[in-house]
Amino acid sequence: DIIVINNESQTITQECTDYLNEINNMVTPFGEIKVIHRENKGGSLGAYSHAFDIFIDDYDYWLFVEDDLKLIYPNYYQMIIDEFKDEKLGFLALTLINNENNINTKHVSGGFGASKTTILKKIKEKYGKLPYDEGNNLTNYGGFGQSEMYFTNCYHTIGYDVRIPNNNEVITLADNWVDFP
Repeated sequence: DIIVINNESQTITQECTDYLNEINNMVTPFGEIKVIHRENKGGSLGAYSHAFDIFIDDYDYWLFVEDDLKLIYPNYYQMIIDEFKDEKLGFLALTLINNENNINTKHVSGGFGASKTTILKKIKEKYGKLPYDEGNNLTNYGGFGQSEMYFTNCYHTIGYDVRIPNNNEVITLADNWVDFP
């Protein structure tokens, strides 16, 4: 299934809202498209947490991806499942891991990656949600505050690793790579 979380804002057009409503519950050859409209709280990381709250017992694996990223590796979901045969893996990063050598600030750009429901439930039990920054007046990129760090740095606190795929064929490079050093 594909879960689309529409973080409502002043910039979304009626045409966009109508389109999202039109594709809601659409059946595809691979599953169903589910559209949820919500207040934009916490950006995409808040949306990830919201989706998990709604569908917590419906899926075994979760892939978190923003609307401006895409995967081009064939059979990527099977690759994700295979990576989780590593019982120490908590979050599979599908893009840059920032501050990789600092356990306190290590995090995945955009929260772009995957995890298992059993692990996500442990995160939610410890933090009350999949963590994201709920501070006021967040002014950095997208107004996310420290959400990327909160969302993916928490895995080590419950004994899991965050890493990129072991599969050397997978290039963990987001489309917007030219905008970053």
